[in-house]
Amino acid sequence: MNKDFINATRQTAIYKLKGGTKGSYYWFSGSRCLPNRISLSIGGEYSKVQKKGRNLQDAIAGQLISTFKVCESSPLKMFRPYCCRTQIWQKAEYPALFGYGTLGITGEDGRIFDTKDLIVIRCNSNCDIVKVHIFNGLGTPDAVLDVMGFVNELEKGEFEQVSINQEGRL
Repeated sequence: MNKDFINATRQTAIYKLKGGTKGSYYWFSGSRCLPNRISLSIGGEYSKVQKKGRNLQDAIAGQLISTFKVCESSPLKMFRPYCCRTQIWQKAEYPALFGYGTLGITGEDGRIFDTKDLIVIRCNSNCDIVKVHIFNGLGTPDAVLDVMGFVNELEKGEFEQVSINQEGRL
């Protein structure tokens, strides 16, 4: 897949861990496509899922769950209760990346439906800063490895050096 095409579909948001929590992250910079607060479960701290489909192909790394507030605006905020969630899977080929998932949002009937937007998540070593890359329309099984390779190359060595100074700036 063409790197220019992949890059053209990309939006990136950086989230910072809320003090005193294990998985509550607040928007820090970048795209405002996702809600201001996201919950990212890491390790075994996620809801049980059925063992079928993609859950049999890749190891489950966690879940991203969030809800838009009434005052927030985004193209993903369409129907009440304004939920946004995904299962996060790991790819053994890219151990430096936390994982990937396809974004699910609340549909007209109130149930979650897949938007076919791929997200790739990268955490620093402490998991206190999370970078979420959103690729519009690339949530197909054929595109996952190409996109993860793109993000892996993009992030190579630079993300571990990201830190937040006392004023709260990157």
